[in-house]
Amino acid sequence: MISQVEVTKEIEDFARGITGKGSELSKNIGRKILSVTKKIELPNEEEKKMRWKRTATQILKDGWVVKGKSCTDITVLFIAVAKAKGIKAIFVKLYSIKRQMLHAAVELPGENSILDATTGRRDNSSNEILFDEYKVYKKGRDSWDIGLSGVEDMPSVMEEIGKKIDADKSAKPIIAHK
Repeated sequence: MISQVEVTKEIEDFARGITGKGSELSKNIGRKILSVTKKIELPNEEEKKMRWKRTATQILKDGWVVKGKSCTDITVLFIAVAKAKGIKAIFVKLYSIKRQMLHAAVELPGENSILDATTGRRDNSSNEILFDEYKVYKKGRDSWDIGLSGVEDMPSVMEEIGKKIDADKSAKPIIAHK
């Protein structure tokens, strides 16, 4: 498999019962995903071994995501299911401008919004700051497409984000929307 969001028979079967149009359909996809994925605790070392490594089909079959670290898995699964329903969805990795952390979300071009698949929150603004805290790090098909295939990728990612933050500080300030 070369993509985390490949639409397999398991993904198609899961998507079949989800109905709606537009934003209602994307809400229903999110609800169904959250209803079938249990949030579990894993020791830090175990979580690091599997971070950014599973495909949507594996996540669906496993039926769990790691509590507090589930955003990429939920987003990957959401995108695969959206693809199965004919929705164009783009993987978006965000970085916090307030804290040193990453977050994953879904861009829904037809709906002109960014969706946090873990919470169902949408950001429809054209502001550079999303959800009052995040900026876009990279966009792509999935986390593998943007160069995140394991926790070993984290140091180079954080270095790149540090450069973006430094560049932002030298640019004119952005007023966050409320």
